Amino acid sequence: MDAKDIDFYNLGFNFIETKMMFVTDYKDGKWNECKLVPFGPFE
Repeated sequence: MDAKDIDFYNLGFNFIETKMMFVTDYKDGKWNECKLVPFGPFE
């Protein structure tokens, strides 16, 4: 998808439920490895 194909005026910044979630951790002043994982409890 090219940026010219995106309707930036109607992106819809609302909650959209998905089966995946983004996780990472912050330690010693920096963000560590980022991952997409199946949705589940926060640990």
